[in-house]
Amino acid sequence: MAFLPIGKPSKSKLLPKLEIPKLENAPGMSYQMDNQQKPSLSLAIPSDTSSSSAPSSSTVDNDRTVYVSGRTPSAPPRPPKPQDLDLSNSDIQESDLIIIDKLGEGAGGSVVKVKHKSSGLIMAKKSMSTSPDPAIHKQLLRELQFLKQCQHETIIKYYGAFLTNENTEVDVCMEYAEGGSLDRIYKHIRRRQGRTGEKPLGNIAGSVLRGLEYLHSMKIIHRDIKPSNIVITRNGQVKLCDFGVSGVLEGSVAETFTGTQFYMAPERMDAKGQGYRVNSDVWSLGLTLLEVALNRYPYQEVNEEPVGPIELINMITLSKPPELSDEPEIGLKWSSGIKGFIKKCLDRDPSTRPSPSELLQDNWVKKTCYKFPADRLSVWLAQVWEWEMPSIPRQAKPVKRRQPLPHQIQQPVRQQQPHKVQSQQQHQQQTFYNLNYN
Repeated sequence: MAFLPIGKPSKSKLLPKLEIPKLENAPGMSYQMDNQQKPSLSLAIPSDTSSSSAPSSSTVDNDRTVYVSGRTPSAPPRPPKPQDLDLSNSDIQESDLIIIDKLGEGAGGSVVKVKHKSSGLIMAKKSMSTSPDPAIHKQLLRELQFLKQCQHETIIKYYGAFLTNENTEVDVCMEYAEGGSLDRIYKHIRRRQGRTGEKPLGNIAGSVLRGLEYLHSMKIIHRDIKPSNIVITRNGQVKLCDFGVSGVLEGSVAETFTGTQFYMAPERMDAKGQGYRVNSDVWSLGLTLLEVALNRYPYQEVNEEPVGPIELINMITLSKPPELSDEPEIGLKWSSGIKGFIKKCLDRDPSTRPSPSELLQDNWVKKTCYKFPADRLSVWLAQVWEWEMPSIPRQAKPVKRRQPLPHQIQQPVRQQQPHKVQSQQQHQQQTFYNLNYN
């Protein structure tokens, strides 16, 4: 069984560091080891990239192959095999886990809830195939690399990985968010005939924007922002997960066409080939928030059949973007702040659509995140799932008392006889005193 060091390596076994350069426009990727056991990576470059230069530590031969090891091997790169994934330094093995429940299954793999035997830690385990297909192999390696690199409060934590099923699958252990995904949450609210309020939506928007800002600062675009890839922990922390179709930016545009088409930005479907930009994730966020607010997918009316791929592409690229509107028939009214925020996100023109950093300065986001922090979101989540209400320490607000000026300090007044009336000056002094010390 072969293993790939993900996370912090143990002191007893240190394998050579695997350098993965940030290269784009590559149809396939494979790892090779030479006789000196030094890792090398070969990446096939299409012929139309002649204008781009190879990294300083690489060489280019006549068949347009870049070898990132400082020298050209004598043989062409072989197809990747499951044994290329070396996870020997992983702190977690399959025998250490107890499967508790199944959480979901999708194109990226199945996810189950597990418990670590020795520590008792509850985790989410995602199983992914290690198909010899170069594209899938590249995607898998990229996901493991991103999980290792990302350390942020809005990104799901990574614990380890190991190979299973005779080295044909890799299992990745990640942080378990007990609140579940945003998709699961809003559908549960819909079954209870409720609606998600504006305050939790503002907290979710702010957290996702901070996560995207962090990823973009590392030249990473998520590419698959949607309700099922946004999870909430029991203590109210909103986190991004599933980097199965994430990509490393090369400049400002990534030219691959991957992800979930229901939440794709218009520029990803444009025949002009504008490519994927950092604010393409912003479109997906706007569509996600609108879906949760409406209790349905925005491009689909209630009780309608799901739209087909061609029809969906035409709707996203040609029709007017959906908007958040009031529903007076049920007494539902949204503020202008959330309406304007979603409208900014769903700008079809990527050149005028704001970035995550710019949207973090939006007044509605700043206001709701301040008034509805994570501890308040945890209370809301407990109401949704009917959990025991968390105890939130309340800080007593100090009473602000304005000190009166010397000439405004009221002198003690003698007890007046019933038949005597206070002067107007004494009455004004008492009124001033009482107003400033309430």
